[in-house]
Amino acid sequence: MATRSAPVGDVALRFIAAVGVGAVGGAGFVAIRAPLPWVLASAQVGLGPTSGCRFGGPTLRSFVRITALAAGSTLILLALTFGVALILGTATGLDPALLALAHSPGGLAGMSMVALSLALEPGGVIVHHLARVILVLSATPLAFHPPRPEPQS
Repeated sequence: MATRSAPVGDVALRFIAAVGVGAVGGAGFVAIRAPLPWVLASAQVGLGPTSGCRFGGPTLRSFVRITALAAGSTLILLALTFGVALILGTATGLDPALLALAHSPGGLAGMSMVALSLALEPGGVIVHHLARVILVLSATPLAFHPPRPEPQS
């Protein structure tokens, strides 16, 4: 039985992933000893793509396609977030920066800490963030309700 060799893109991605995992592990060790901001940032940037590429073994072409789709969807979501924040800010008189932060995806604790660091009202961010989460969780089953089977007579 003949063995199939991996395409060049697959080999390159696996090499990059292997080097990235080693770099992230090394960065974690260095960060424990001396927290350097650039080491931590490079570890965070390297960890996501490196671990993500290990799951499905994408080709280089599919990796570029997926990256372009992710960048496009991020831009769309940012435009929607800032658009809604500007509309709500104009309508309610609230700070659009607070509304943009409150409607951004992320964890409640992280958004609250960012609000504090930006001198925004963390209570407003928390209330809007929870309202958004509750709305999404309650509207999702209504939007994606599976069709019921027709009763047989």
